[in-house]
Amino acid sequence: MIEEKPVVDVSEYVEAPIVDVWRAFVTPEGRDGWWSYLQLDPVVGARFAEHWTDDQDRAQVTSGFVVKFDPPNLLVLTWADDGWPARTRVEIRLRESGTGTALHLRHTGWEALPGGRDARRRVAAAPFQPAGVHEHRIRLVNLFGNPRGEAQVTQVTLRPVRDEDLAIFERELYPRQASELQWFGHRAVAGERRAFAETGLLGDDGGVMTICAGDRVAGRIQWWKTSWGPPATSWCWTFGITVGPGHRGHGVGTEAQRQLAAYLFAHTRAHRIEASTDVLNHAEQRALEKAGFRREGVLRGAQWRGGAWHDQILYAILRTDVDPAGPA
Repeated sequence: MIEEKPVVDVSEYVEAPIVDVWRAFVTPEGRDGWWSYLQLDPVVGARFAEHWTDDQDRAQVTSGFVVKFDPPNLLVLTWADDGWPARTRVEIRLRESGTGTALHLRHTGWEALPGGRDARRRVAAAPFQPAGVHEHRIRLVNLFGNPRGEAQVTQVTLRPVRDEDLAIFERELYPRQASELQWFGHRAVAGERRAFAETGLLGDDGGVMTICAGDRVAGRIQWWKTSWGPPATSWCWTFGITVGPGHRGHGVGTEAQRQLAAYLFAHTRAHRIEASTDVLNHAEQRALEKAGFRREGVLRGAQWRGGAWHDQILYAILRTDVDPAGPA
C-alpha cells in the first residue's frame, strides 16, 4: 500500500491582475496591507523571516531561503520554525484566470520532521496550516476587494443538478486543492452518477442542487434528514455546501444558504434546518450568520479530517425565526 504524504494544499481566486498579486507577495509595499511582518528579499538564495506571536502570546520566528523565483508565476521557499531539525517546502504559484488570478499554495516535506509516519499531525500545527492559510487568504482577497471584503454577484440561483454539472463538481469541487477544510480523502463518483440517473439527486429524505452565479456553476448544496429523537416526530434538515474557489468571497454562499432555507421551509414541514462548520472556517461562519442562522454551540472533536479530530460549530434556523406564525 502506498502511504500518502502529509501536505497542505490550498487554492484561491483573487479578483486582481496577476502582476498586482505577485507584488503583494514579493514587495514590502504589497505585503504592507496583509502580511507586513514577513521580511523577504525575492532573490534566489536570500533568507526570509516571519516574526509572529502564537496563541499564548509567545514570540516565534519562521525562516527559510528562496529556492526559486520566476516572476510573476512561481515563488518557492524552504520553511521552518526555530528548533525544527529539518526544513519543509512552500510553493506559491500564480496564473491568470479570467479577469483575476488563481493562487495555488502547496506546503510539503512534513515527513522529514520527527514523528515519521505521524508527521501528518504536524500539519494541524504548522505556520502554513489551514488556520493560518485561511486568515492570510482573507487578508489577501480583502486587499483587492471592497472595504467589506465582499463583492456581490449579480444573481445567485439554485436549480436541480444537470448531467453536465457532475463533471464540474468532480473537476472543481472534489479535488484536495478545492478546499483544505473539506478534504476527506479521494471519493468514488460512480455512486453519485448512478443516483443521478435514478433520482436526479432529489428525494423525500434529501437532495442536491446546483448553485449558479449568473449562468456559471458556482458550487453544490446538499441536504439530508437528521433526528434529535424519534425520527417520525423529531427530524430536521441538515445541509452542507461547497462553493468553487473562483466564487468565494462574493456572497454566493450566503445567498445560496438563504435560498435553501426558504425552499425547505416552503416545500416541507420542517421546523428546523441546521449546518455545522469547522471552527477555523470563519468565512462560512459569517455566511451562515448573514443568511439568518444562529450559532448554537461547539461540537467538540466531531469531525475526522487530515489525521486529527476537529471541533465544529453548530448553526440552526427555525421556521419561527422567519415565520413566527409557523405552518398552517
